[in-house]
Amino acid sequence: MRPEGRVQEHFANIEVQRQAARLGMWTFLATEILLFAGLFAAYAEYRSLFHQAFVLGARHLDAMMATVETAVLITGSFAVVMAHHYAKSSKSGMTCLSLLAAAATGLAFLMPSRKSRPWAQACFSRSTF
Repeated sequence: MRPEGRVQEHFANIEVQRQAARLGMWTFLATEILLFAGLFAAYAEYRSLFHQAFVLGARHLDAMMATVETAVLITGSFAVVMAHHYAKSSKSGMTCLSLLAAAATGLAFLMPSRKSRPWAQACFSRSTF
């Protein structure tokens, strides 16, 4: 039986439980929209106020490395979603394999790139601040 079919003890019936779950999801989505709207507004404001600093900072961006790191993160997220799917389907072998793939992508993301050491030194040196 699916978990959605069981009424939890603190709900009067299945319809109330579904409405509560729906309300919870919409509340979560609304808070995410508010959070990211604020972040994007702050980014736009700072970019307009300090345009030259953003131009100078963009020169230090390694677009290929950023693309690879983004692909690694998306692959790891997909592996976690697949692990969840396999766990719900009672496929423990595939669940374990998917979780190992997610862990491997996490380690791959954390591995220092060829440019990370100079960046970290520049970020944390006293002359930078």
